[in-house]
Amino acid sequence: MTELIAMTIITGHIQECAPQSLLIVGGPGTGKTALVERFSKPDDPSFNPTARLMGNLSQWGLRGFLQLEAPRGVSHILAPEMQTLFMRRADTWAAIEGMLLQAMAEGVGDYYNGPVPEAYGKIKIGLVAAMTREAYLGVRNNFRKSGLTSRFLVVRWMRTPKQTEQALRLAARGKARQLTKVDLRLPPVKVSVRCSETVQHRVLDYAKAKFGDEMNRAFARFVALTRAAAFRRGSRYATLADWRHVLDAERLWLGEV
Repeated sequence: MTELIAMTIITGHIQECAPQSLLIVGGPGTGKTALVERFSKPDDPSFNPTARLMGNLSQWGLRGFLQLEAPRGVSHILAPEMQTLFMRRADTWAAIEGMLLQAMAEGVGDYYNGPVPEAYGKIKIGLVAAMTREAYLGVRNNFRKSGLTSRFLVVRWMRTPKQTEQALRLAARGKARQLTKVDLRLPPVKVSVRCSETVQHRVLDYAKAKFGDEMNRAFARFVALTRAAAFRRGSRYATLADWRHVLDAERLWLGEV
């Protein structure tokens, strides 16, 4: 899962890609929040500077992010407790969702919050979010109706009580490797990562077979992740090996959440 989060964030730093989004769904107390927070140091904005932790996102916070942070190259919002967003008043969540739907797809253009529009210049962003399975099942149909689900790669995060116990005992002994920060070491400017026609056709075959009507969005998502996988291994050219590396996590998104 850590590798999938890393690749998702990296998509926002690749010239040929739109920032991709990831929604992690799992049981309470399984470490979802800690997993997402490994990619942020709130007291050090130079650490993974393209991702910003926003645990309690509001409409004003999102607008501020789009106006101030996104133009400076911050491509991703880290939202480890996404269920808190739609627990707000219905009209507040509707406003947040409306902006996210644009920002996570074609980009936010002019936004009317009164007689004078706010211009955002088609800014695009991605989210790395987490929420409990119970909360997700409660809103899944609404997310599908609005189109928000299609903006995410929705993945399962599962941990048995034994695995949780082992992690806690390691942490108690000072061996909390699973809590150490993950530094993506991104260069100061976006990079170009080429992807061969062969790889793109292979990804398209997969998107068509597995995602049907969502083939177009799935194709863009997985090509972006494949480019990110190439960047992770220090290359500027994506190969079939990089696509296979993405598919190593396939078990996380296939099947019922």
